[in-house]
Amino acid sequence: MFLIVIDAHSKWPEVIPMKSTTSTQTIRVLRTIFARAGLPEQIVSDNGPQFVSAEFQTFTKMNGITHIKSAPYHPATNGLAERFVQTFKQSLKAMRGENADLNKKLANFLLAYRNTPHTTTNETPAKLFMGRNLRNRLDLIKPDINRQVQDKQMKIAIKPTKETLRQFTEGETVAVRDYRGPNKWTSGLVTKREGPLNYQVEVSPNSIWKRHADQIRNSDFNDKQGEEIKK
Repeated sequence: MFLIVIDAHSKWPEVIPMKSTTSTQTIRVLRTIFARAGLPEQIVSDNGPQFVSAEFQTFTKMNGITHIKSAPYHPATNGLAERFVQTFKQSLKAMRGENADLNKKLANFLLAYRNTPHTTTNETPAKLFMGRNLRNRLDLIKPDINRQVQDKQMKIAIKPTKETLRQFTEGETVAVRDYRGPNKWTSGLVTKREGPLNYQVEVSPNSIWKRHADQIRNSDFNDKQGEEIKK
């Protein structure tokens, strides 16, 4: 058994497996949902015993929620929920052969549904409900547009000089700025590049420093500048 709750504006769905559908259990689950999304102004439900009970009526009244019950034997009255139920059932049926438990199948379905544009709004439920689409595995293989824009903006914002334009490669021995004592520079090994201008440099075993490109010099910097480099 499942309790299905759908936001009428965004079409964002919540699907909760239920071992019991009493009014008490239903209210408990709704409280959890409302704690995340806030109290709705209106609820539309069928005429199940958990929704027509005095306990449920008290719950909606105390929280300022208008409760509308659909016409008996006429599920189309709550068409939004009924259409979702059909989609949900079809998806579960299609995933029947997959080697995964119900909770995993449910999570996969909800992630895909919330990230798919709805025919009514032409927007994804996630975008309307949360203001953004949900990150999924497809984001791992497609270009990160925001990251590309940030990299370009960073390059434009920083005044180009001979040193800042210098690029370092992983495994390269360099001199890095040392702020700990009298030695201004310390020898290290570039282990990772983070973005266009930031690097991780290993200065000793198990000691990694993060430095900007303008805090890094060539390994022969000592000879050129006369600065003392700690080996």
